[in-house]
Amino acid sequence: MQIATSMTTGGRSIPWVAVLASLSVLSSVTGFQTAVRPTARNAGGRSNRANPTSSPDGSSSTGLAAASTDFGGMLGDKVASAIVGSPIYPLLVRQAKGTMKKSAEDIGVDWDAEVARLRDAQDWDAALAGLLETSSVEVPDYYKKPFHAYADGNLCWEAAWEQHLASKAVGFRNFPEDAERGEYLLRKGYEAQMERLGVLVEDGGLVVDLGCGSGTSTRYLAEQFPSAGKVVGVDLSPYMLLTGRFMQQEDENADPRVELEYGDAARTGLEDNSASLVSLSLVVHELSTEGRRSILAEAFRILRPGGSVSIMEMDPSAPGYIKLRNNPMLFSILRSTEPYLDVYFSEAGNIDAELQEAGFTTVRKSGVTGRHMAVVGVKGGTFDLRADFKQREKDDTHLQTHRADVWVKTR
Repeated sequence: MQIATSMTTGGRSIPWVAVLASLSVLSSVTGFQTAVRPTARNAGGRSNRANPTSSPDGSSSTGLAAASTDFGGMLGDKVASAIVGSPIYPLLVRQAKGTMKKSAEDIGVDWDAEVARLRDAQDWDAALAGLLETSSVEVPDYYKKPFHAYADGNLCWEAAWEQHLASKAVGFRNFPEDAERGEYLLRKGYEAQMERLGVLVEDGGLVVDLGCGSGTSTRYLAEQFPSAGKVVGVDLSPYMLLTGRFMQQEDENADPRVELEYGDAARTGLEDNSASLVSLSLVVHELSTEGRRSILAEAFRILRPGGSVSIMEMDPSAPGYIKLRNNPMLFSILRSTEPYLDVYFSEAGNIDAELQEAGFTTVRKSGVTGRHMAVVGVKGGTFDLRADFKQREKDDTHLQTHRADVWVKTR
């Protein structure tokens, strides 16, 4: 068996010895930053090293700022940035995507067969041409990055055909003991926290799923809110939208309330004060700073008074992510497929303030998993759950005044 002695990237052959030497240097840097990292102590003089987000008084901090300002994490970010810009970056990209695919296959997903099935399902290019011909959507620059190890990011067929498969892999990696049920448990965990944090949707209300991809999260929202009148998914990738619509068409049990629309989450075109709930599920970490703030402002605009924006995201203050961020090599593997991950980890501590700046009067947070959080912002005003006038008239069982004498006589 031949053993490769080098890797090739960008037309250059790089000896594995050089790659390993680079990793060795990075490991030593990681060790250095761990050694010089100050050890906080609580009021009793005990070290807080096991709990990096502990407050000086020994209480547990639930804020994200502690993780964002962590010295080790910031140094890890800088080293990770150097790695992403180095010749070994393509290797990390292949490693990250390969890991995701293997995770899905480990729980019985036939990745290649499903992608081939979708590829041959219809004339996708013709469908794309038809959608773009009638669209005026402008794709912002931040969205044109190479997300998820695809050269064209979310703007290609391969990304669209594989998204629902990658979602299963993400679920499995969060719940390895539950195998194929992992994705279900992750999404149901988000639903449970939405309920806990006070999200309400009235009968006939509008639910909006921003950054819906091929619609998996949108379909879960429709199941969660059976009395909602409409559940609209919005995504900037026409490839994702067309794939999601095809999946809807081939599903004989598809919910007719679900609509997938091609558009910018920062400019949905929906009416002011029209939605009861706006959800962003694992979307915020893929946004630039400006993109994130614009989308939060749009969510506020379209929500009715008392409505909620609900976010499920990675929690940078989680112990697992603090450890990951303090290991530049591992963090680089994750960052290799997420162009804005360093931005998210550095600025996630501002999400509470940004929601308030956007106009949300109340912000609530809770944990979804050991590494994920739910954040809910509530728009000020009265959320009226009463039925409309005609329905309340039908529901009125009170004895009418002009019938009272008849009731007394019959007694």
